[in-house]
Amino acid sequence: MTGSPLTRFEEMVASKDVLDFAVGYPRLVPISKQWESYKEFITSIETLPSWQSLLNVIQESVGSLLHEHIQEFAITYSGSIALERTLSSLIPSDRTTLIIDPGFDIINSFVRRATSLPPRYLYVDPFGSREEAIKTFIDSIDSAIGAVVLVSPNNPSGLTLSKSELNRVADACAAVDAVLIVDHCFILVNPHDYYPGVAFGLADKCRWATLWDSSKTIELAGERFGIVSGSPNELASIRQLLAEIQLELPMNSLMVMAKAVEELRSAAYLTELRSLVDSNYAQLEKTCSSLGIMVNRPDAGSFALVNIEERRFGTSEAVSQWLLERRRVGVLPASLFYMSPFSERSDFIRITLTRPRESFSVMCEAIVALTSA
Repeated sequence: MTGSPLTRFEEMVASKDVLDFAVGYPRLVPISKQWESYKEFITSIETLPSWQSLLNVIQESVGSLLHEHIQEFAITYSGSIALERTLSSLIPSDRTTLIIDPGFDIINSFVRRATSLPPRYLYVDPFGSREEAIKTFIDSIDSAIGAVVLVSPNNPSGLTLSKSELNRVADACAAVDAVLIVDHCFILVNPHDYYPGVAFGLADKCRWATLWDSSKTIELAGERFGIVSGSPNELASIRQLLAEIQLELPMNSLMVMAKAVEELRSAAYLTELRSLVDSNYAQLEKTCSSLGIMVNRPDAGSFALVNIEERRFGTSEAVSQWLLERRRVGVLPASLFYMSPFSERSDFIRITLTRPRESFSVMCEAIVALTSA
């Protein structure tokens, strides 16, 4: 097994003594602190709850977090396993798969492994019109399409479909009998009072499957899990493939997962995280505006994209290298998210918004220094 260029770049940044704005996972609670908390929790339990009661807690808690009732779902050790099994079981071999922004490289590789037909890619300009991007997306779902793979919030642009927009996509899929597969990995990282559309409530609007992965919001010490739901026939197909590789989840793991999701729902963590994302974005936008640099406005997710004009700064690769070597901050260049020719349409650096405010001020100071370099 080898990592993607994106994974290798993130690993390189993480291995250096720099401020890491490359990896997008929230880090408000240290792993060591969580580990001690969960050890204390496990050792203090006198009576083990039932398997089904733990699943019920997870189902209710995740549904509450997503503001949607989840009727049925499968649970797996890993969001990646859930994603791979979902794509393998649902992508047809005789029709094309539409992928929105193939830069989320694991999806592209899973799709190509599931079918011999080359996918159709749709590029979303992160600095362009949001309405035009959604219209182009829906217009691209024609009779040649057998599956639509959508990440919402989109990686890297942060484009997130509303409930009405998601219903329009579902209607377009139903019209051509295409299955809609939605990955909601970063769906909980969104602005205050913003309720994005989630596919768990699509009911019978089309054939569909949707996933949520704990690892993008909950930092568990050695534990991660994914849930997947879908229309009846699609969920049955996914479960059949999961059964080929899935081991029973240990009770300890289920207890830790249930506690972590319940804490996420009831504690102030999400409120603090959303406040941090909002304030960091405001600081970045103010800094870039004062320098005449464009920054995109994500609907949700934990990233912002700073536009890199080659005639002014060079390529995003050169800018990333300069920031790493001269200012000791790590960001990701646009080329790691797209395959040719999409990588040539816009150039940017991706910055995670989930770092402490004092660290983020250093990031903004580095951008100021870049303009005078």
